[in-house]
Amino acid sequence: MTQDESASSGSLYASLLRSDDRKVVRKLERDPWNRLRSIAEDSQWVLRVAEALPELPIIANLRCGAWYLSPELPQISRASTYCYFKSTDGHAGEWSFSLKRPNLDVVRLIQQRGGVIITDSTRRGKSLPDALSKTIPIWCAVLNEASRRRYSSPAHHQSFLRTPAHQVPPSEHAQIEARIGAWVEAVLASDLPVPHLTRPLVPFFLTRPRYSFADDCHPVVVLSASRRVDLPTPDPTGTYYYTQGSGDDEELWSFGLTPELFWDRVNHQRLLQSTRQDLPRVIEEVVRSSKLIEAEDNQTPKVDDAEASSGSVCDVAIGATGLFCGRRQPTYAFTAKEKAFFDLIIHCDAEQSSDDPVTHEKTCEPKEALLLRRRIPQGKKGLRVLQEELPSILTFVQVVFIGSASSTSSPRILIVDSTQKDLCLSVLIAILSLYYNSPTQPPLRTLEEVEHQKQSLTKDDVRRRLQWVVGSIPQANPSRSHLLRVNEVLMG
Repeated sequence: MTQDESASSGSLYASLLRSDDRKVVRKLERDPWNRLRSIAEDSQWVLRVAEALPELPIIANLRCGAWYLSPELPQISRASTYCYFKSTDGHAGEWSFSLKRPNLDVVRLIQQRGGVIITDSTRRGKSLPDALSKTIPIWCAVLNEASRRRYSSPAHHQSFLRTPAHQVPPSEHAQIEARIGAWVEAVLASDLPVPHLTRPLVPFFLTRPRYSFADDCHPVVVLSASRRVDLPTPDPTGTYYYTQGSGDDEELWSFGLTPELFWDRVNHQRLLQSTRQDLPRVIEEVVRSSKLIEAEDNQTPKVDDAEASSGSVCDVAIGATGLFCGRRQPTYAFTAKEKAFFDLIIHCDAEQSSDDPVTHEKTCEPKEALLLRRRIPQGKKGLRVLQEELPSILTFVQVVFIGSASSTSSPRILIVDSTQKDLCLSVLIAILSLYYNSPTQPPLRTLEEVEHQKQSLTKDDVRRRLQWVVGSIPQANPSRSHLLRVNEVLMG
């Protein structure tokens, strides 16, 4: 689209709103034309902040924050870590510290780099989302106090809680502060590894591109990408309506577009140079093309030389349990080295279901793992199938454990799926819940022990097994729906 065309279409499109009619505002706020251009505008502010604070890595608070991190960010500012602080944990009267989402990998990044910038945004009405103004301050205060009680550092402050005065009134701040002690007790009583902090985590609420920080703390810079507006506001050229928090609620406007697709160099140019009338078609083409590429990738397993030689693809050991969690494509063919190393391999979303026999008969061949392939769909579609398949998976695990009763070491079991998320984590948590009492002890290996464990199992036990997993995989966050299916199978 030429500059003249842009100006022409803009002059006919974006003008000052004469009312706050909800239907008009809702239509403007859900228009991808306004959303994508607003995101592009806000991303430049985020870029300026990153350039002004080059010593601090910048990460996104999912899902909204991911829309604002452009490929233009300096390499030194980038980090593979992301975080998930929910605004609902900061809603008035519902404040909480989430043991399910402790974001411990963010603490590790902060300790490595000295601090962090966390970007997010929110819709009109306030300058900071509750995730930045309250959830993260709660997180900082709780971890500071938990570390102080367990390790006697950081040094005691009169109050570790710090909230933005312009958004959190004193009465609400006081109510949150009164709950900090209970959340600290919950962390200390959990099975989560408590980070050892030598300096406190201190949130800074960034409203301008430069800020000075004290040397005796880890700055946690919370950055709201969007400027505050009361209504969608025309940009200076009249081309689009600036929409605050455009990255939020993507399911309402993106039509399948993701931050990764939007910031792809070719896609980005196509999307922002298309006319307003053509944009829906361009989005559809970009999304359809990405799905075709993904389908082709799934048909052809990609294993690089390092993976082929080591037989390990993102495999993470869960404490000293002998259990490993990893990621493999549905068509992945396990190597001889993998089959020799593990006693049991469970592929949760394999292309085809099968039970391969154990091959350690009386031959000169080394033993191979029992290989279970289960075709459980990802997402909500797979919930029913997971509930149906989980009992048989647990039975196979029990056979392996009972068969190794005479061994002094724990059997090695690998659980994988194509994402290393909901499915394999659910199976992993189910195994830990039914066959383990501690992440540092071998599994239960007799029918009597397992039956006693099953009879006494509670939802709190399952939550603790998730905490064991988070200790090894900080970003582990299986969906509530998947965990409910695990509870139903284990406890009826």
